[in-house]
Amino acid sequence: MGIRLADLNPPQQKAVITTEGPLLVLAGAGSGKTRVITYRIAHLLEKGVRPESILAVSFTNKAADEMRERVDRLCVGGVARGVIVSTFHALGLLILKQEQAALGMPTGFSVYDTSDQLGVIREILRHAHLDGKKLDVKLIQSRISRAKNAGLTAADF
Repeated sequence: MGIRLADLNPPQQKAVITTEGPLLVLAGAGSGKTRVITYRIAHLLEKGVRPESILAVSFTNKAADEMRERVDRLCVGGVARGVIVSTFHALGLLILKQEQAALGMPTGFSVYDTSDQLGVIREILRHAHLDGKKLDVKLIQSRISRAKNAGLTAADF
């Protein structure tokens, strides 16, 4: 390994070598956030932190993939294997899958994105012989979402 702190400006260096506790990196586009995070991960690994105790979370798959690739380049020999680099949504799904029994969730559950949800609603309308062109499918999806967020069961709804 061997990261080069000289590749970073002083505030970036400080963020990389600050190893106690969590760290929030908040900065504008193109300011080096990904570089700071990946160097910090490599630095933590150099200091002997176990890879499976490191979590880096981003908003997009593209950013998570970029971070993962950079960490792999900085850390030779597969040292970074076990570091979790994920999006918020993927991390949530991972936790749900790992804790599904404790949460009382059925095995093999699925999480649907908006497009999947709208498709299911259209299919239900077809099976119920209702005209999906006259009914606002997005409005139906929105009302279901609001009911779920309010904690209503299907029977309550």
